[in-house]
Amino acid sequence: MRGELFILLILPPMIACLKISSFEVPSLLVPGDSAYLTCLFDLGGEKLYSVKWYKNDQEFYRFFPSLNPQYMAFRAPGIHVDVSVPRVIISTKELSD
Repeated sequence: MRGELFILLILPPMIACLKISSFEVPSLLVPGDSAYLTCLFDLGGEKLYSVKWYKNDQEFYRFFPSLNPQYMAFRAPGIHVDVSVPRVIISTKELSD
């Protein structure tokens, strides 16, 4: 069974539109592979509140620019997130849903 990756961008309530200019997620990874997850967006001059990445409805990465630390990783089956770099790099541990 193949898992799904989702991204959630949270903006202050007065923002009506967010333009995602690039969204790159690998379609398939074999166990032991690593990959970059990329989402480039235009906030229209507004401030970003947070970015969250999900696999199968389970959050595995969170970015809050106003917090310290800004990056947080959570356990998700088959995923390891390297938070030592300012990008989302995932490594697969094993095949899982």
